[in-house]
Amino acid sequence: MAQPTNLYDTFDTTGIREDLTDVIYNISPEDTPILSAIPRTAAKGTKHEWQLDALAAPAANSVIEGDDATIDAMVATTRAFNFTQIQDKVIALSGTQSSVDAAGRADEMAYQIAKKSKELKKDMEFALIKGTVQEAGDATDARDLGSLPTWIKTNGDAGTNGSLSTGSGTDLPNSGTDRDLTETILKTVIQEVYTSGGDLDLLVVPPSVKLVLLKLSFAVAPSLWSIQCLHKPCCRLVVVLLPSPVTAIDPAVVTPVNVLIFSVDAIMLNLRDMHLL
Repeated sequence: MAQPTNLYDTFDTTGIREDLTDVIYNISPEDTPILSAIPRTAAKGTKHEWQLDALAAPAANSVIEGDDATIDAMVATTRAFNFTQIQDKVIALSGTQSSVDAAGRADEMAYQIAKKSKELKKDMEFALIKGTVQEAGDATDARDLGSLPTWIKTNGDAGTNGSLSTGSGTDLPNSGTDRDLTETILKTVIQEVYTSGGDLDLLVVPPSVKLVLLKLSFAVAPSLWSIQCLHKPCCRLVVVLLPSPVTAIDPAVVTPVNVLIFSVDAIMLNLRDMHLL
């Protein structure tokens, strides 16, 4: 097969318009399950404080008729705090770039702001789950909030020689000896949460760990669980299963994992002090 002599085809011509769709496909993951689930509060200072209290344990309680009242012991509330953390995404466009006809967006600045806003949300999610202790900061060092692992004091499970944090935002949990996630480990911690008065309604895991969880035969209805991924195509009570160590979250890691369960209502991490220039 051969072309006829002097055939004028697309390989010879010039001036063919480019075939560029007027759509931009963003293939990056943008979910922020923890940031989207936790409550919000406004901070009026760089050091945000709140109070904690607890009820006395139930005990036998009966008195005789006409008995003189005895004043019960009362305990003062405790104060906890975290620091706000500034995050930014800076955009700069030349006047020419803003004026040219770009495919897939009518306004380059608006497009870049929308894109950087999504990136900023992912940075906020990362700040919540990475292993960072709180830092007051100064003129040369940025402030850092204490991330969620630094507030895990109870209702958690670590490997041999491991331990949870003191729950003050100032130290990280020690994962201990690595081990595989089992149904027994997860059920035990869930029971601890329930016994402590928690209402578990969200389970956040890396995709590899979600595959492990789907193979477990939980004795509860699957409809009770909302399993979210930290790295889908990176609330009241949240369970986070993070690859060990917590400072290096790798979606390719299947096991071992650390079981981290915490009450977000009591933590009140604040990320309101953000800047988009």
